Amino acid sequence: MGLNNNKSIHKISFMKMLDNGHVLVKKKEYEKGILWYDKVIKIYPKWAGPYLHKGIALLKLSRYYEAICCFDKSLKTRTKLGCPIQVGTQYNKGRALYHLARYNEALCCYDKAYAGLLIGSPLKSLNSKGLASRIFILKAKTSVLKKLKAGKRK
Repeated sequence: MGLNNNKSIHKISFMKMLDNGHVLVKKKEYEKGILWYDKVIKIYPKWAGPYLHKGIALLKLSRYYEAICCFDKSLKTRTKLGCPIQVGTQYNKGRALYHLARYNEALCCYDKAYAGLLIGSPLKSLNSKGLASRIFILKAKTSVLKKLKAGKRK
């Protein structure tokens, strides 16, 4: 999978390039996978999929701010509620925000992902019960944090 040979890149379809990124990410070779996603983004900058997958790889590397930037770009390219890419992007953006202790923002993303599931998104990797439990836990956590902050102000 040589990335430096320009002639070979033109011979490979963009879907094959995306698949190369997926294979590497599954092998936990996240940096190499990101390079393939970047190649697809360069060719198709308005396609949401590669931004989502790059963001997930960055999330695996604990590079949360970069992941959020990718998720935001994905959402800008396709914002139709219920679209599988939109649902997955909202969910993963919520995960990144959660790791940064930005719980209210994470909760908003989880809520949007859950709403997308409820209107019939065919996304199978997210199960609505699991997402609902994350939302419940996060709401409880944000409620406690608000009470703690209110107690400090007195």
